[in-house]
Amino acid sequence: MSGAKPSTGLPAMKYVALIGPLTMNTVGGWFAELSKPFSEKMVVLDFAKVTEADSSALAMISAIKRDFSSRDVEVSIKDLPQSVKVVADIYDAAGLLG
Repeated sequence: MSGAKPSTGLPAMKYVALIGPLTMNTVGGWFAELSKPFSEKMVVLDFAKVTEADSSALAMISAIKRDFSSRDVEVSIKDLPQSVKVVADIYDAAGLLG
């Protein structure tokens, strides 16, 4: 027996829970952390524990999606704060969130 696990057919997934404020002062750190190399081809960004978010969060999502797309990594966004959705609507950028 080789010890290999059977394949589930599902892609390997990286789950990232963003915690605390996601503002101009903090997005740089999150972007640097998310830009580190990894092998998974799908990333879930969970915003459920984000306590504050501004337009910088939308800019970070855009940059992350662009970066991940260039590496063939799919991004899924979960529990995005209403404040970011409002900013996306104002800038006609709701397409970035889907």
